[in-house]
Formats: sequence, structure tokens, C-alpha cells
Amino acid sequence: MSQEDFFRISGKRDLRGLRHSDARLRLYDGSIMKPLGRYTVEVRRGLTKCQLEFEIVHSSQKPLFSVTSCQEMGLVTIHSVVDTTPPLIDRYADAFQGIGCFDGKYHMTMDTSV
Repeated sequence: MSQEDFFRISGKRDLRGLRHSDARLRLYDGSIMKPLGRYTVEVRRGLTKCQLEFEIVHSSQKPLFSVTSCQEMGLVTIHSVVDTTPPLIDRYADAFQGIGCFDGKYHMTMDTSV
């Protein structure tokens, strides 16, 4: 949850009500962000309501829900799928033998602008 969303939801303009957070949030680019603090808020969706903890960060990004929060709110369900087929490499083992060898002649055209 961004600082701006926190202010809009809580009506608070300071961070004194935040609890300490030891979380380290890994961003899409691999960098790490330390939250300003943690805030708990009741969230409702239809008849479902739950207490969610938000890590408050200094960012203009929209809030993100964790997969656990999404499951609690009934937004997603996770099903376990077991693949009983052998892995691709096992099924076509002969195609993965040798180093870069093709039978016969072949021609490749390269697009130098790419």
C-alpha cells in the first residue's frame, strides 16, 4: 500500500500509527525496498471480511495484495495440478543428443536489425 493510499484509507497524515516492520520487499527489478511500517485494516468483499496487514512504502504505485490475502478474500483459489506426462526432454531424448547437429543441409537468414 502506498503512503497516499494509506492516508486516503486511514485519514492520517503522519506515520505515528504505523507498527514497525522488518520486512524487505523485493521489487520486480530485483531491488529491495524497506517499508515505512505496517498497518492492519479490515477489508470487505461481499460477505467476506478479513484483517489484512499492509506494508506501507514510499511509492506512487497501486497497492498489491499477497497471494495469501487474495485467498482469504476469495479472489483466487489455488489448485494443485500434477503432470503425469514425462518431461519433454525424456520424451524426445534423441533431439537433445549431441551439440548443435542437424541432419542434412539447412539455411538460416539473420535479420541484422534485430
